Parts: sequence; C-alpha cells; structure tokens
Amino acid sequence: MTEPSEQSRWDARYEKAESLGNVNALLIESLELLPSSGLALDIAGGSGADALFLAGHGLETTLLDLSPRALAMAQAASVKAGLALRTMAVNTEVDPLPDGPWDLIHIGHYLHRPTIAAAISQLRQGGLLVIAIATMVNLERRARPSARFLLKPGELRGLVGGRQVNGLEVGGLEILRSDEDWRANGIHEAWLVARR
Repeated sequence: MTEPSEQSRWDARYEKAESLGNVNALLIESLELLPSSGLALDIAGGSGADALFLAGHGLETTLLDLSPRALAMAQAASVKAGLALRTMAVNTEVDPLPDGPWDLIHIGHYLHRPTIAAAISQLRQGGLLVIAIATMVNLERRARPSARFLLKPGELRGLVGGRQVNGLEVGGLEILRSDEDWRANGIHEAWLVARR
C-alpha cells in the first residue's frame, strides 16, 4: 500500500477543520511594526488566518501552502471578508518562493531552514521578517510536532544571520525582537522580528 503524499495528508487535515484557526500572536503583538501597505508573503500559511490578518492590515498578501484544500478555505474566507488575497499552491521544500522583493514575510509554525534563507533573500530593503516556530523545549509537554519540525534553543536567531554587537547591526538584518518562551497557545516558541 502506498503512503499518502504530504499534500494529501494536509488536505485531509484541512478537510476536517472547522475554522481557519487563530492569528499568530506574534503578528498581533508586532502590529505597530507591520507596514500598512506593500507586499506581504505568508509562507506555509495553511488556511490563511495570518494571511487574512495581513490583508486586513492593508498589505497586498500572497499565501503559499502545499494544500489546495487549505488555499480554497483561505480564498473563500477572503471573499466573505471582502479582502483581496492571492493564493499559490507551492511546496517550499522543492519549489522556489515567488519573486519579491517583499515588504513583509511571515513564517508561522513551519520549519524548513533553506526556506528561511530564501525568504531573507526576497526581503526588500527595510522589509520585515516575522517568524514564530516551536522549539525542542516543546517536547517537555507535547509529543507533537516531532523533533524534525522543531528548532534547537537559540537556533532561530542564528538562522537569520542577524545580530547586534554594541548596538550595531551585523549580518544584514536588524533584530527587533528575539525571544523564546511558553506562549499562551501552550507551545514553546521562538519568536523573531527582524528588518533588512
């Protein structure tokens, strides 16, 4: 018997979903930093809760996901809300990101290290990178996601290459926020907001 593809597994998951889910708390907490116009890219954004939040904030938003079912949910929700949303079925582990430059790139609860590097290269000068991904510490309380999808403690800051030394930017990105903690959603997440 053939194992179902990654896409069909995600489609089946979204087929059972009763809602789009919650907006990433980091986006809400970073609202004052988000541009109110320009182009936004939500990578592996599922059924679009975060993408719709960005579109509602005034950004021309493109949502990427592997699951056509999730994208259909997002598209239906955008029509209902009266928001413009572009959706693209993309497997970011094999397909390139759409060409930027982007004013904002969001990655929430998705870990593919080469995609993070590709996202950084697509940011416009002054563009914002917003990332929230669970860490290995999460395994202390939850079995899922598995270690394959979790960051090592302290890893995210190193992946973006940005750091500050004596208040000066090093590595091309200015880190505006970088911390790891147990969040209100019960997940231990690394949060990072950085500007090119």
